[in-house]
Amino acid sequence: MAMKKLVWMFLLTLFLVFPLGAHADFSNEVKVLASDGAASDSFGLPVDVSGDIAIAGANGKDDNGLNSGAAYILERDSVTGDWSEKVKLLASDGAQGDSFGSFVSISGDTALVGAGLTDDNGTDSGSAYVFVRNPGDGTWSEQAKLLPTDGKAGDKIGLAVSLSGDLAAVGGRLADSSNGAVYIFVRDASTGSWTQEAKFWESNSAFLQQFGDAVAVQGDTLVVGSSGDADKGQYAGAAYVYVENSVTGNWELQQKLLASDGAASDRFGSSVSISGDFIAIGADEDDGSATNTGAVYLYEWNSGTANWDQKQKLVAPDAAGSDFFGFSVSLEGNNLVVGSHYDDDDYTGSGSVYVFERNSSTGVWEQIQKLLASDRSTNARFGQSVSLSGDNLVVGAMTDELGINANNGSVYAYSSASACAGLVENCDFEIEVPSNGTGGGWTSYDIGPYDSDGWVSTNCKEGSCFDLNGFSNQMPTIEQTVPGLTVGATYELTGDYAIYAFNWSCSYGQLAIDINGENLVKLDPPGCTNTQITWGSFSTNFVAPTSDVTIAFRAQIDGDRDYA
Repeated sequence: MAMKKLVWMFLLTLFLVFPLGAHADFSNEVKVLASDGAASDSFGLPVDVSGDIAIAGANGKDDNGLNSGAAYILERDSVTGDWSEKVKLLASDGAQGDSFGSFVSISGDTALVGAGLTDDNGTDSGSAYVFVRNPGDGTWSEQAKLLPTDGKAGDKIGLAVSLSGDLAAVGGRLADSSNGAVYIFVRDASTGSWTQEAKFWESNSAFLQQFGDAVAVQGDTLVVGSSGDADKGQYAGAAYVYVENSVTGNWELQQKLLASDGAASDRFGSSVSISGDFIAIGADEDDGSATNTGAVYLYEWNSGTANWDQKQKLVAPDAAGSDFFGFSVSLEGNNLVVGSHYDDDDYTGSGSVYVFERNSSTGVWEQIQKLLASDRSTNARFGQSVSLSGDNLVVGAMTDELGINANNGSVYAYSSASACAGLVENCDFEIEVPSNGTGGGWTSYDIGPYDSDGWVSTNCKEGSCFDLNGFSNQMPTIEQTVPGLTVGATYELTGDYAIYAFNWSCSYGQLAIDINGENLVKLDPPGCTNTQITWGSFSTNFVAPTSDVTIAFRAQIDGDRDYA
């Protein structure tokens, strides 16, 4: 008895999209070492990244004398994703004990390097150096040395720096009799010269307030950490937000921030970061479940009240005593990274980094990842410094030891991978049966005349249609593996499809979609005529059960029986 042939003919254009809480996944670890690394260099003590260019300080380098210091420019190859050392920066007037590289910042083609122990205005008065990149040949050169007009011995200016375009913020937590101060320098874009524009301090500050312990500048907004502030107890800490008046050009105090549950010795303000309408402030000695577990506070700008509102307090879900969670923070958009450089995963003091993301629906910041160095070791202090820019995350481990080189230090770079990374533009994942120029976006599709074997699709180009055809003893299925998903994240699957069954009804059968072998949805035929296939669209969600998900498409005869 002849068997009736069933032809499942459909053109499928499928996209995997991410509006439902899909997360960045920082993977592809690259470890970078200084080309001339040696013991006690502390390479990675500070790090910063801007696009595909990063900078790492090594204030223990001895090129210009013991602990004169250095900084290294690192660049990412956009094709391979590898990071490598581009150039080593040294102060033109470097000297023994300068601690050049004690803090760093980078913005585009400009780098700012703190040297907290230079002696221009007295022993350990401190300074900062500006370097610029020639976009033509990629070379870096020193542009300026920044010195406060009222600097003096012991100020240690340059132990905190931040750069935003033509603005540089330079902090010295021991300036002005150990109360602390922060200086703003501005660059003349036409001449490249830098001048001091403002100085910040708190007139009611107490001894060792450590104002300027941390700084972050973004456009016309400056955030200053003051981890020794005593409003809520000795060393409870505070942070100050300043804005530049667009009319007068003066910088004015906008708000003083205090932790709602602040207590003595929390060191709130030991690290700060700003991005858009959000500020992150570390309190690395906050006593949560144990002593010095650490915490990070998130503030959001309220335009209605013109205030920064505390929105959330973050703690590590696996917190332990003396982890110092919040010692370093970096915020960009809806992503936040937090260093916990004394965390003890596998090894004492090996360190870790936590990645958080703001849920756009609820406004809640949620942990999505915890990073550990693949070669973690005792007292490496991974997470001593962190910096996030776009898809790039850079982490310093200043006491990482290489062989006999104790405290040599290292830098780890990560890129954010997603299911669409490197496949097609705009985060759309296209299954391997694309429209190929026909049918995509159409509401109907001409299938051409019949012939003795069924029908001929005169307008269907090779690779544009996928034919699930066969008899009842065959298993018509296609499948595609999508890599790099975040387990537990919700993804949306959308697409266009059409089905035609020769010698069967235009409304007969279904197209089944499976995720890792489990049925997700069964789609009915959108309809047809004897000359046209009608197109239908679908949109469905699934929760990723594994990081690599196999999506399968099966021809199904009816609701109870299928052949796949």
